[in-house]
Amino acid sequence: MKHFVPTSRLGLVLALATAGAAAVVFAQRNANPPPPAQAQAATQVKIKTVPKPGKGLMVSTPDFGARASGLSQPLSRGRPKEWAVIDVTYETKSPTKWTDNVYVTFYVMTEGMTPDRKKELGFYTLRVQYVNVSDGEHRAGVVLHPSTLERFGQNGVVAIACEITADGVDKPEVKSEHTLSDLNQFKDDWWKNDRILNAEIVKKRDGLLERSKTPFGLIYVDDYEAVR
Repeated sequence: MKHFVPTSRLGLVLALATAGAAAVVFAQRNANPPPPAQAQAATQVKIKTVPKPGKGLMVSTPDFGARASGLSQPLSRGRPKEWAVIDVTYETKSPTKWTDNVYVTFYVMTEGMTPDRKKELGFYTLRVQYVNVSDGEHRAGVVLHPSTLERFGQNGVVAIACEITADGVDKPEVKSEHTLSDLNQFKDDWWKNDRILNAEIVKKRDGLLERSKTPFGLIYVDDYEAVR
């Protein structure tokens, strides 16, 4: 003879069975927890070279033969002007062979003279973002226009610092060079030291140009990655 189970009792039995199954699953999960998710390894960035400040940075304006294209004659028919071209080389290595973004911050100091012939230091900074960077060696560059140097940096560039980082990198790679003896005791961080930057003789200025926005952007193009 079949025994009839009241609906209320049937619901109770099903509820107890479901709770028991859930408890078993919970116990199994606790006994064998899933492995923790592994964080993706960040790109490794290394600065290979930073140029020495001085006359070696000075480069004449490139001549691309525009005079033969039918354009009007240039106003500056004399000796080409000189730019300060600052290039650093760096290397990247990523688990995926590619890095989405590499950030290069340049710090540049020039030495000039005020109209009343007093020494003055100009401080320039620019952050450049490169995208789609493949593993290997690359260049990053900035430039100071001849007019900027003629007005504020008659004695040229005297200090350069560079910080490079990438997506997922906590601490930037840093390298610097200088020829100014006043910076000897601050050589490790002169570009972020308030005693330097707030000195009366130091003037913060604009005018540092990303290389691709100058005539030099057409030279050795393959050495530089796309700029965002």
